[in-house]
Amino acid sequence: MDLLSPTYVAFVALAAFFFHICPERWRSPYLAAVSLTFYSFFSVISAAIMLLLTLLTWMVAYHVAENRGARRARFELWAAVGIEASYLAFLKSVPLLQLKHSTGGLTDFLIGFGTSYYTFKLIGYLLDVYWDQQCPLPFFRLLAITAFFPQLPAGPIQRTGEFRWVEHGTQLPVLMVDGFRRILLGFVKKMAIADQLGAMVAMIAGNPHYFSHQQWLLFYLYPAQLYADFSALTDIAIGAAALFGIKSPENFALPFFAPNITQYWRRWHMTLTRWLTDYVFTPLRMLTRDLGEWGLSLSLTLNMTLIGLWHGFNLGFLLCGLIHACYLIADALSGSLRRRFYRGHRFLDRITDIAGPIIVYHLVALSLVFFRDETVSGSLYTLRHVPVGLVHPMANLSALMYSFGRLQSLCALIALSGFCILEFATLLLTIRLGAGGFRVRFRDLPRPLRWACYCAAIVGTILLHRQSAEFIYVQF
Repeated sequence: MDLLSPTYVAFVALAAFFFHICPERWRSPYLAAVSLTFYSFFSVISAAIMLLLTLLTWMVAYHVAENRGARRARFELWAAVGIEASYLAFLKSVPLLQLKHSTGGLTDFLIGFGTSYYTFKLIGYLLDVYWDQQCPLPFFRLLAITAFFPQLPAGPIQRTGEFRWVEHGTQLPVLMVDGFRRILLGFVKKMAIADQLGAMVAMIAGNPHYFSHQQWLLFYLYPAQLYADFSALTDIAIGAAALFGIKSPENFALPFFAPNITQYWRRWHMTLTRWLTDYVFTPLRMLTRDLGEWGLSLSLTLNMTLIGLWHGFNLGFLLCGLIHACYLIADALSGSLRRRFYRGHRFLDRITDIAGPIIVYHLVALSLVFFRDETVSGSLYTLRHVPVGLVHPMANLSALMYSFGRLQSLCALIALSGFCILEFATLLLTIRLGAGGFRVRFRDLPRPLRWACYCAAIVGTILLHRQSAEFIYVQF
């Protein structure tokens, strides 16, 4: 089922309608059944495996809670975590095994998406129960949280303790209306921004030797495309969840305005970063605290290596993770030195608020060259030709426009401009409202302007729907 299709919109609307008229005691089983049905549209076998893994997690969690500290309970805990992690690792290794195009039932087994997200939910739940931070949940409640279909394709990764729905009062209508707005915003960001930028990125990436002098555009446009595409998918997921009265955690907080790379990772894919911080980095840091800076460096390296390999088992993703590990280690180890320096140079400290995001964007763009291409040779080709193309940028832009087409080039330019306007508008809103901003609030606009935006968005999505491409992060 295409997540941008009228079929998906109708599915969400009908599922939400029957959810609200469903008696309270039947809502968890209903939500679990609807989510499994949705997953079965893609792979019946994968849906069955998710059901079995959830059942295993539910049984182990109850036994661990009743026998916390016992050797057998610890063994069952780590055995269940190992099974779930092994299943995820197997699916990530499928491209290496060259089984992607196998036939028969194995194909159904391999095409299930969302495994990275629901296995992390299950593992986090087990560890929370083991650490006595979460009470065991009834089976259908756990299954509803694990399989919740709006969050299944690409998150956010919501903790079991945070997953609850608004049952009555004035909060529910407000949340649902915001959900409709958020879905519409996601559609616009995907079709009008991400896909327009993606068309130019795909053409340059698909003909690297012909567009060797335009590789610098690939370098600069791909981070914007990836962010617009992923944040659009998150907007749709958060909006769809809101229609059920469920408030999802935010996944982005203006990452490209971060003053340093550490802040960037606190603002990019925040639910994944928070999950890995709580369940991987912090335990590793506690184990290696006696090693000082070496222990910190080791913990950061292992954490970022997992983030890279979480996207897939290939060298490009691994290198992307290791590059960010180097960034974070340099940032962490030089932190005290930089703070002492800036205390004596206040003016330079203020300049970093402007220069920092520019540096961060270039650092991220460098790492994403390896992330996008996935091969070292292709990535190095792009990096070698970036400075070459910047010698005569306008001439190279004119040549690209001739090949890409004036209309499509104009669409890409409008998309990039729209992306920048949207981000700066969100930044200004965040400054005015504080940390709770991070997204445009259409209800604050004057009513004529607000409805003009809605109408333009609806017309635009209808016109651009046939040109839409698959979401990038659905494959992870």
